[in-house]
Amino acid sequence: MKYGIIMISAVCMITTPAAGIDWTGHVVADYYNGPSSLMLIDIDQDGALDILGTSIHSNKISWWKNEGGNPITWTEYDIDLSIMGAAFAYPGDIDNDGDIDVAGAGWYANAINWYENEGGTPITWTKTTIDGTFLRAHEVFICDMDADGDSDLVGAAADVQMIAWWRNTGGDPIVWEKCVIDSTFAGARSARTGDFNDDGLIDVVGASLLDHDITVWYNSGDTAWIEQIVDGNFLGAHMVRVKDIDSDGDDDLVGAAYMSNDIAWWRNDGGEPVVWVKQFIDGNFATALGVHAEDIDGDGHIDVVGTSDGGDLISWWRNNGNVPIVWTEEIIATGFDGAWPVHAGDIDDDGDMDVLGGATYGDDVMWWESDLTGVAEYGHTMRFNGMCTATVIAGSITFPDDNEYRIVDIIGRTVNHDQLKPGIYFICQGNHVVQKVVKVR
Repeated sequence: MKYGIIMISAVCMITTPAAGIDWTGHVVADYYNGPSSLMLIDIDQDGALDILGTSIHSNKISWWKNEGGNPITWTEYDIDLSIMGAAFAYPGDIDNDGDIDVAGAGWYANAINWYENEGGTPITWTKTTIDGTFLRAHEVFICDMDADGDSDLVGAAADVQMIAWWRNTGGDPIVWEKCVIDSTFAGARSARTGDFNDDGLIDVVGASLLDHDITVWYNSGDTAWIEQIVDGNFLGAHMVRVKDIDSDGDDDLVGAAYMSNDIAWWRNDGGEPVVWVKQFIDGNFATALGVHAEDIDGDGHIDVVGTSDGGDLISWWRNNGNVPIVWTEEIIATGFDGAWPVHAGDIDDDGDMDVLGGATYGDDVMWWESDLTGVAEYGHTMRFNGMCTATVIAGSITFPDDNEYRIVDIIGRTVNHDQLKPGIYFICQGNHVVQKVVKVR
């Protein structure tokens, strides 16, 4: 990340940084035939975020190892080269052995599989098919549904109109028990979990492309599920995700609707039954396919990232924290042919949120580097110029014992000076900035 030099007078008031984020695109792969899901996860547990992905046209599940460097280099490894219509992959420790396994959904394979991480360099994987009759499997998710300490799976399948979960009953090999939640959910595309009524039990939410529904099924504690339609007019509902958008302690929902070109969220207002309040984030986001919620600008509010298949766009909407929330769109990428999967995380480990995306028609996997915080590492050395310009440091900061000093980030939040990540900070004496600091690795 590159910055212009900002001159700061010896005494100046702390101000909120400019709202805009500049994004620098980096290609991970320009040959990945129809990326249909992408996720950031440290697969090899080396401390760096790797990428897990699926290629729906090449019938494969892959992961890219983050090799570090500036720019980051990536090495692709195959997990499965024969899952027909690889639609989705999700990571988690399925067998409780401490490493990251993978669950996968095959659209043409009509299958839910899991892949055991056997370790090694490179990692080897053992494939097990859990369900081979889950027709047009589109999504899979890992969650301990029954609170027994084992990772279960939840999935959505279009042709059988089904939301189901598979209970991990343990054993070696693991024995799986299929439990159908709903078999009349037409064109089921998406499934996620959360405790929506705050009763301590895991509930399920799904998106139906053909019923145009966002629906929640409440876990009653036995085999019965209590259905509640959250929104019956979300045309072409393609994806739903769970996040506490308004930071009130409840699980809210955010979704993408392909036919009505909508990105929206539903506020969980509690109650019995739960009251859901819908707010449009963007009602003109052409053929919306993907959505993800994360604090992109580091202001403590949950923002939303989305993909537009028809508009070839990746955008993010800033949550200003008001009631009601005012959403402001900023475009991350244009001309990204058939934008679909999207995720966010601190890919370059510099303290801000970067964005990962896939172009289904362009066959591209890319990430966009946020310039919110951090510095590029081009041989910086320690220096101090005696003025209130930047002092570049590589270690910790020691303050006098009088407690007059504190250090804040560019958002104005006080941070622990012993645990600074790479980025830009300001040393304050009272309410005044007395020095700008750039921390490098």
